[in-house]
Amino acid sequence: MAETLGLVVAVLTAASLAAALWPAGVWPRQEEELPGPKARVVSDILTGGVETMWSVSHRKERLKPPAKAAACSEEVDEWMQSDAVRGVPVGDHIRVVLTSERPESVVLTGISMDVRKVDVPSRTVATTCQAGNGFIVRGAKTVVDKVPLAFQFYDEDARKIDSLRVNLGKGDAAEITLLVTVGTPGAVYEWSGEFEALIGGRETTIPFTDDDEPFRVAGPPTREAESWLHPDYR
Repeated sequence: MAETLGLVVAVLTAASLAAALWPAGVWPRQEEELPGPKARVVSDILTGGVETMWSVSHRKERLKPPAKAAACSEEVDEWMQSDAVRGVPVGDHIRVVLTSERPESVVLTGISMDVRKVDVPSRTVATTCQAGNGFIVRGAKTVVDKVPLAFQFYDEDARKIDSLRVNLGKGDAAEITLLVTVGTPGAVYEWSGEFEALIGGRETTIPFTDDDEPFRVAGPPTREAESWLHPDYR
């Protein structure tokens, strides 16, 4: 009897170990154990690709960029976002890379945002790049203070479409570009986003943030705001 019980225990132990080590693609695991799709923000300013303007809460006399921070450079963007300036982009371009290791296809169906107005004065609007306005390839644009919030979607040829139309298979990656603007002059908003998706016909969301913090975006300058140009343009 003891030998039989020991044999049963050994068999059950071996079966449990095999289940733990069995490849997920061969023997499907429980859904909650599978990795979900990931969204990684690779840029929130397209340096050198678009006109770049910032809303700043203090007077322009205090804006003195480091010597190495040339117009349309990564250094000038870093300076504008530093604690010394705390600039908020007037309209923001966000680039997000989505990846999936799910065995099922992941279909992106839309975007949702959590938006909140913040009380930040806009005393100066600084221009650090005078490149073109750029265009959106496979992405969307929205105005965060427009009610109801709506999105215009674009395909990989920058043509307007009525939905996001992105399908991720296992191991696939897709880059999504978002143009986020504010309609109210001088207003500043915080926002965080989620991609709405279907996995095997089930609804889910894929969040994205600015390093675990909300993004910030400002509206166009008010009539009272001062204007500041990068020294390269003076």
